[in-house]
Amino acid sequence: MAPIAHIGNILGVEKVIAPYTHDIQILADVVGYNDFLPYNGYVHKLESKVCVEHSLKEELCDELSKAVVGNADKLNKSRIGVIMAHCPAGVSSQDMVHFGQMVNSDLMQAFDYSLVENDTTRNMDKYGQDTPPIYDVSKLQVPTIMFHSAADQEADPTDVAWLITQISDVIVEDHYYTDYQHTDFIWALQAAEDVYPYIIAYIQKEEAKAKN
Repeated sequence: MAPIAHIGNILGVEKVIAPYTHDIQILADVVGYNDFLPYNGYVHKLESKVCVEHSLKEELCDELSKAVVGNADKLNKSRIGVIMAHCPAGVSSQDMVHFGQMVNSDLMQAFDYSLVENDTTRNMDKYGQDTPPIYDVSKLQVPTIMFHSAADQEADPTDVAWLITQISDVIVEDHYYTDYQHTDFIWALQAAEDVYPYIIAYIQKEEAKAKN
């Protein structure tokens, strides 16, 4: 669902911070801060109390949720409080820098230590080569059902189209939507009708095969 591989065409917040990934890594190293948007129990508890349906602050919470999960016009607003009580849950600073590197390079590759330390010896130590290796997704051998959308700003259609060419041999179903945002595939009210039945049907079909 909303698969991300190449991300050179991403339009989300990662696109904005990508040019500053080097600075983010330096800052994280200097202050010893290894988490990006970590879970904060007090903040998340406050968000869960404030972000309730029909609240006077509902519009503010809508904007807050967009900043965290992106546009989600199909989102069940009665669940915003629950979602914001757990999201964001944090990610390592290096992961964010890595994401920014791949936005800038438009390559799906391992972390490039040379961009942080201006020294290719770290890459050589880690990978046995000066540049980080490219991830070869064409080696995937797992039957895959694709769910993707023209409106997804994170898994951009151009990037997803590249991924499809790489794993076309293992794609068993391809479901394309025109108006699903990135998180709609898991949180949209309509997902129970538009997305999940395909997943359930495939699982049931495979289970029936296994029994025969």
